[in-house]
Amino acid sequence: MPNTSQQLISDYVDWFKNKYSIKQLENADEIVTPFVNHLNDRIRLYIELKANNTIRISDDGNTFNELAMYGLDIKTNTRQKLIHNTLSNFGIQLDDDILYVEATIKDFPLKKHNLVQAILRIYDMVLLSKPNIISLFNEEAKQYLFDNELGGNFDIKMTGDSGLEHQIDYSLGPTKSRPEILIQFINNLSFGDVTKEGFIYDDLNKKRKTSKNQVRYILVANDIDNKIPDKAITAAQALQIDIQPWSQKEELLKLK
Repeated sequence: MPNTSQQLISDYVDWFKNKYSIKQLENADEIVTPFVNHLNDRIRLYIELKANNTIRISDDGNTFNELAMYGLDIKTNTRQKLIHNTLSNFGIQLDDDILYVEATIKDFPLKKHNLVQAILRIYDMVLLSKPNIISLFNEEAKQYLFDNELGGNFDIKMTGDSGLEHQIDYSLGPTKSRPEILIQFINNLSFGDVTKEGFIYDDLNKKRKTSKNQVRYILVANDIDNKIPDKAITAAQALQIDIQPWSQKEELLKLK
């Protein structure tokens, strides 16, 4: 199993590198990333070198423009809360519907990584744009754990062995009888999501030098609105990641 997991991570990193492309524009460079939006279009970032030798990384307004064209109302209180919480958690700025972050050469990888994660979280709202949905899946899952007094922490940041900072939706500290537990809430779980989360899990685990400090990684997936693909389940098993269907959310309460 460990060899299989390592090969999956290695294949992911190779795919990750090969999917990037760069195009020089008049006043900026356009970076086409491997990550896709709700239309299966690859997310583009724009890099500008500023006068003070800082680097501005932005989406040039594409994220909110595409959500508007999709017909999604982002002005609702719930979605505005999600947007501002997401931007705050990842340290992203908003200027006239443009998502951006200022970086130096040294922290460029981390800042770019955070911007992509924020954009992906915001795009996830598209998959929840049904009239009868009262709240977003992420908020609903957090409220469930809060109401049942599971006793963990929401929206924490953890640094992996690579130096990259990862956003974790919910965490439970270790006890004498259980390891540390990290939980991510995912509305429409795909093979790509599992692979991405596998990279984060591996990165965090590498920073823990003894088996005593290993963590349990759980993906809480909304299987009520979206079927969990068999390929995603197989990948999660290979990566030693647990998938918890939201339809059986009471199982989460056994983590106390």
